[in-house]
Amino acid sequence: MPRDLLRDQSNGSTLIGRWQEPSNQQVRGRWRSHDQRVDNPRRPSIRSIVGRDNRQAVSRLGYSPFCFIAQVLSYAAGGRTRSLGSGFLIAPDRLVTAAHNFFMRGQRADRWEVYFMLNGDRSANNVYAYTGYTPRLHPRYRIADRESRYDVATLQLQPVGRPLPRTWGVLRVVEVVAGQLDRQRVLASGYPLEVPAAYREQRRDDASQYFDFGILSGHRGGLVRHNADTTAGQSGSPLVVRIESDGVGHSAAAGLHVRGSATTTPQHPNIGLPFERDIADFIFSN
Repeated sequence: MPRDLLRDQSNGSTLIGRWQEPSNQQVRGRWRSHDQRVDNPRRPSIRSIVGRDNRQAVSRLGYSPFCFIAQVLSYAAGGRTRSLGSGFLIAPDRLVTAAHNFFMRGQRADRWEVYFMLNGDRSANNVYAYTGYTPRLHPRYRIADRESRYDVATLQLQPVGRPLPRTWGVLRVVEVVAGQLDRQRVLASGYPLEVPAAYREQRRDDASQYFDFGILSGHRGGLVRHNADTTAGQSGSPLVVRIESDGVGHSAAAGLHVRGSATTTPQHPNIGLPFERDIADFIFSN
């Protein structure tokens, strides 16, 4: 299994929750378990930044949770319209992301490309490239509801070239209630469309992973807020917390980053979808 960043950290709070483990059928018996719509690539959502942009480039892509986080490219209208989002692996052939990533300019996507271990170049030899198929949106999700607690979807994956190693693993998912996440430390990591300002002189790409730590807080409608910096392209990024299992700390996804919003406070401008029981049941259902 990949080395775990949050396990290696001695500080930070530990969330005690119920770890959802996929069934043997869901992981195909092979592995141990373990919006923003992009129409204008030069206008990231400033509402998603608290103060200055503190996102850092991921230098250890082989560590958990970064190695399980993917860039999701969705295409509609025969490939003429494209959006960029993020997602994460919950089974060898299944990704979780935000449902609104599958819509752009009023059209629903009909083709997907998914990339793991990206460091600026989708054609690099060490990149794991997949195609997506059979998207499943939560049945209660409605695209018109911009702050939906059902903004979650899964996507089946088929490797284009070599698949991820059998020993790779998947990101744990912890089942929570929204209130349980209040004041928890969270890591949000994904693939923004625009490179953070601190890296623009060295990097001018839309295929690198960046992360930031923040604090979760309550929000209405079964959602949560957080103040980890994000911009367009990071919708569908996992909200990663540190859980404890048998006395050992692990990284686990407790929810999804879904969007920045003007209805949240300036100190917590981002909205997250917590993995409450009905959401966890959906993402692990066949």
